[in-house]
Amino acid sequence: MNVPVRGFRKPRPQLTCPVCGKTFEPKHVTEKRVTCSRECRGRYIRSKMTVEQLLRWKTPRIPKLEEWQRGYIAGIIEGDGSISIAYDKGGEGATPHYRPSVYVVNTDPRILQHIGDILRIPKRLRLPQPRHLGNKPLSTYTIQSLVDVKFLVEQILPYLSGKKDRAELMLKFVTYKLAKKSSIGITPEETGMYVRMKELNA
Repeated sequence: MNVPVRGFRKPRPQLTCPVCGKTFEPKHVTEKRVTCSRECRGRYIRSKMTVEQLLRWKTPRIPKLEEWQRGYIAGIIEGDGSISIAYDKGGEGATPHYRPSVYVVNTDPRILQHIGDILRIPKRLRLPQPRHLGNKPLSTYTIQSLVDVKFLVEQILPYLSGKKDRAELMLKFVTYKLAKKSSIGITPEETGMYVRMKELNA
């Protein structure tokens, strides 16, 4: 009779990341699990894309807005929105990084749904969250894609006043990130923009 040995772990296969060359042990061996982290996976996928797929990946989903739509979105962001840079420490196997965040908070989800219809990105709507007793629940609409944030800020920038400085800094941040050769790691320039944005939003 074979008695299992406690504490014995079946050895995992050693794989080499095709992007950075790092040797790692994947938790689950699948055909898609060939890289050591999410950042490397993203670069690996993009390296396998065709030219048409790459152009579509870099093309913003937000359409060119009409003048009234630009003023409307800018007014909503001025009153109930935020333009910020968030620090993401990353999950297991991922490296920390900064990401853009443009979001609107409102007690009426229909307003946020209308914004999603205008920008053609409805899936980032978060359902109402519980608040203090007696207050109405809040809904949140968020945009975090670099290309989408850049294209949106470029269009509404002339219509902003109180948050124009944040929008200008955000435009500088996403332009820098898109031109960056590698998405892995944090540069001093990014940290400086992150700190400055925190000061503006304080």
